[in-house]
Amino acid sequence: METPSADRQAIDAALLELEKARAIYHHQRDILAQQLLNSTLPEPASLSDRVKEVAELRWELAGKPEGTAEDDWYRAEEIVRRAAAA
Repeated sequence: METPSADRQAIDAALLELEKARAIYHHQRDILAQQLLNSTLPEPASLSDRVKEVAELRWELAGKPEGTAEDDWYRAEEIVRRAAAA
């Protein structure tokens, strides 16, 4: 995927679906853990950690272009926020 013409919208759409699936998985896992352990759950990864991971994935999938860090971060914030709202 090191082509400079990578379809960034397709990458964003795929990352959004990935983030939605991750959010659903973690929610269901937490419910199950609560039922099994009947105790408090560990702290989930912070929002900024998730945004950083998604931004890095976006950058890597786009072929690691230079000068896109700020755009990658803002799009990652949007992806994480939309996935959490889904």
